[in-house]
Amino acid sequence: MKQWYKSEIQEHGYLWVAVVEPVHRVVLGVYISRHRNILVTEYFLHLLVEKYGRHTVYSDGGSWYPEACSSLKLEHRLHSPYEKSIMESH
Repeated sequence: MKQWYKSEIQEHGYLWVAVVEPVHRVVLGVYISRHRNILVTEYFLHLLVEKYGRHTVYSDGGSWYPEACSSLKLEHRLHSPYEKSIMESH
């Protein structure tokens, strides 16, 4: 059974998606927020750490990732241009 939900909120939001790797697209977590900042990033990463343990975080270069990772004692690395192109093409 499919259920469709329509939101009456007409403001923008951000969709946070954590994947194992871009090629196989295994989704580990999804989170929707109104803001995109260090606090939201830290919260989303904290949820993932609780569920999957500590792992290196690869990001697209958003300025909020390094401090959020540092706060949670997670290693942070940037995607290479090749990895970023794979992510954006799917």
